Amino acid sequence: MTEFSIPAPPEKLFKTAPMAVEEMPGVIRYLDTSKGDQGRVFPEEGGTETWFIGYKYPFPGYIWPRMVELVRLAKRAPAAIIRFCASSPARYFMVMTGLILFFLPKSILNKIIIRALDMLADIFGTAFDRYDFDFNKFCKSGREIYRVGSLAAEKYWKKGRLIRGICIIWEFDDVYRWRGQDGLGEISQEELKKNPIKEVERLFNRLIEREWAGQKGDVARNWRVIKFGVLLLMKINKPFREKVLFILQNLDLEKIKLAEQDLYFCLEKYHYNFKNLNYLKRLEIRKYMDN
Repeated sequence: MTEFSIPAPPEKLFKTAPMAVEEMPGVIRYLDTSKGDQGRVFPEEGGTETWFIGYKYPFPGYIWPRMVELVRLAKRAPAAIIRFCASSPARYFMVMTGLILFFLPKSILNKIIIRALDMLADIFGTAFDRYDFDFNKFCKSGREIYRVGSLAAEKYWKKGRLIRGICIIWEFDDVYRWRGQDGLGEISQEELKKNPIKEVERLFNRLIEREWAGQKGDVARNWRVIKFGVLLLMKINKPFREKVLFILQNLDLEKIKLAEQDLYFCLEKYHYNFKNLNYLKRLEIRKYMDN
């Protein structure tokens, strides 16, 4: 039987030669190949530690430029929807949308929520289904989210594609991961039991307030749209509220919080005030950790 294959396109097809994903600037640092398997160490308790030349601590997670690019593309569709809802004049219709949802029969609203989550899972599945990851090799917080997310999927949706996609993005997009760890790590389980909506609102307010001032127009505005949608659905839809509470109450926050390794890498990032510390203070702490 004759083998059939499609060759890579010739460079003359392009105006300029396309850059290979592995060659993208800023995606990967120089690995310290003297440690582990080409700079990667796999501890017995799980996870992956990636060592870089000149760094005192290993990076908590696996670095794979091709997956970083796929994650970037997979985020585009939901991110574009959020940006549209946050733009003018679309955001002025959000209140009207909320009123419509408020008066919908519960059965129809449940179907809308489930369909929206299924569509998000399909987007992630299109990008990630071909990769069969061992989630025990993911970072500690990623493993914990996968554990609780799998329990929620088993209990409510009977599908794991959504949580699988979320965990892959969490692992390979450390910008979102570190923000999530910073916000979720300060949740009060006691306050969550007393007033769940107020505690979730406090979580979003923390994420918004800690965005660097120069990014207020983009990232913080997106957080406000997500905050509006999540809080609205928690108020008017009991099944949705139960799902959110199930996930937040079952998370082991000690495994979610920013650990010393996480702080070592995220403190030097200027775009978000991790631990509610300004950039200069974070650089002082990073310098101290390097000594």
